[in-house]
Amino acid sequence: MYRNAMVTTDGSDIASAALPHIIQIVEPTGTVTVVEVIDEIGRVLARTTPAGFDLAGMGALDADIATQIVASQRQEAEQHLAAARATLEAAGLKNVVTVVLEG
Repeated sequence: MYRNAMVTTDGSDIASAALPHIIQIVEPTGTVTVVEVIDEIGRVLARTTPAGFDLAGMGALDADIATQIVASQRQEAEQHLAAARATLEAAGLKNVVTVVLEG
């Protein structure tokens, strides 16, 4: 049995399918860290802004939209992590740490 493990999630069924395996291989007193990665604002802006386009009057609007997108992703990630935590704790794991990373 392992003392520590890290598992990633995105809330999908495939990601959730890893949890029963984590339950089987981690000691009940071990630590499981569950991580979900969301976009950072710069990445959202880079994907939504055409190259070479001058955002002079629209920059604030685009930054606000990017901020809302990242906030929405964070909220969803926290829900996914809470569900994973509940599953792991219900199985008897006592030390479950959840982390949202941007990048």
